[in-house]
Amino acid sequence: MSYILQVDFPYTGPWGPEMTAAMDGLARSIANEPGLVWKIWTENQEANEAGGVYCFRDAQSAKA
Repeated sequence: MSYILQVDFPYTGPWGPEMTAAMDGLARSIANEPGLVWKIWTENQEANEAGGVYCFRDAQSAKA
């Protein structure tokens, strides 16, 4: 069974392509987390929020 984790947090930018460039290292690091199947990062400039939806192979990996 897979486990989905959703995270939202306050974020004031940068947004769009600038966010992509600024977060490249973090994105690559998270991609190597044990048990991670996929991730989708979200951004809501209007609400000054960013976040992500992550799918993990097991509950232990999601909790870590």
